[in-house]
Amino acid sequence: MYASCVGKRFQLEHCWVILRKEPKWQFERASQHQRSNKKQKGHANASPASSTPSTPDSVSLGEDSEPLIYQDRPIGQKAAKKRLKRRQGKDKVGDVIVTNLLQQFRDTLVEIEDQKKQDRKIMLEQQAMMIQQSQEKQE
Repeated sequence: MYASCVGKRFQLEHCWVILRKEPKWQFERASQHQRSNKKQKGHANASPASSTPSTPDSVSLGEDSEPLIYQDRPIGQKAAKKRLKRRQGKDKVGDVIVTNLLQQFRDTLVEIEDQKKQDRKIMLEQQAMMIQQSQEKQE
């Protein structure tokens, strides 16, 4: 199709074979397919030869047996950077919350350890008293 419109063979076919399945080109092919359908429907009484304009916009890029996949285009570099900065800002707030929760957890652990020490001290005192009482009974 390209050769008949332009008059020479398409030089970058090896690139097209690789790139035709990429999301960007799927989107481009889908939009061109829609445009060509709209152009054909616009002229009801036109002959078949005149309904296919010979402009490079309407050149068929090779009709594959695969259906066209309509996908959103990949996110751009600037949008990706903005999204990353927003996430980092949210992470700072999240870091503060996590830090506060960790501090509360540490405080709770310290209180539990103090309580354990006090309980051990009381138990040791009670055991000492029991030993002392048993020694007094033996005497």
